[in-house]
Amino acid sequence: ADPDAFQSARRDLLQGDPAEVVSLFESCLESEDEEERCRALAGLAVLYRSEASDVLIRWISDPSPTVRWVVCGCLHDFGDLRAVPALLDCLKQDDECQVRGEAASALGSIGAIDALPVLHQAFLTDLEFDQLGYSASSQATTAITTVMQQWVTRQISGDPAKQFQESTGTGRLTAR
Repeated sequence: ADPDAFQSARRDLLQGDPAEVVSLFESCLESEDEEERCRALAGLAVLYRSEASDVLIRWISDPSPTVRWVVCGCLHDFGDLRAVPALLDCLKQDDECQVRGEAASALGSIGAIDALPVLHQAFLTDLEFDQLGYSASSQATTAITTVMQQWVTRQISGDPAKQFQESTGTGRLTAR
């Protein structure tokens, strides 16, 4: 609740030996209590961001749908391309529609171009609604839009800047 205390604790943990800190969090991940596992995973993600992806990915197949959902959410917020295969498996195979939807959302946030065919399939076929009224289909639609927007932005503002031309029946569009 106290932002200053949180930042102070975060600084202290980041100054420690990363292997030791991760080991402490991983000991919490062995708990029977799914809420404790969720807190440990979220803590690792907040602390190490995308550097925690390897640990998070190992827990994407936890028996608890709540833990799997939290993992997908953390990968959404701090994920990287290494998480894409695990998220694709989750989107295609998880029993819980809420987890599949969060996996789709994470793939969109990461900007995984290679995920577009699977996201499109989820859009077409995964119409089950969770208790909040969301479906993996609707989240896949948003993810597809996000991936395409990110791709277009990268193409236009590439390094170095690129020249684009398109001819139409009424003229030519040129952009850089």
